[in-house]
Amino acid sequence: MLEITKELHSFLVGLHYNPATVSHRMEHYLEHLFHLLEVPDEEDVLDYYGIMGHGQLALSEIARRRGRSDAAAMQRIDDSLHHLAITPEWQMILSIIKSNH
Repeated sequence: MLEITKELHSFLVGLHYNPATVSHRMEHYLEHLFHLLEVPDEEDVLDYYGIMGHGQLALSEIARRRGRSDAAAMQRIDDSLHHLAITPEWQMILSIIKSNH
């Protein structure tokens, strides 16, 4: 995982374990962020992290439904995170997160 995606990854892991810590407004921003991905990639990321109303799926389940190897599915999720991490939308969300801490 590239360094630039680590903050996003950490935030999504935290969101999985503590979903109540995210305001309705922040959830709305996140929905817009994830809509920047193609629908299958968005579903895979949300399912992998088990966030935003999606149950957490094992990587092998995500890979199987897409007809990929586990490694290829993980690479696709990492690529999606990288795509999101470099957007102005994530940078705005990140600045809000940092200003609230």
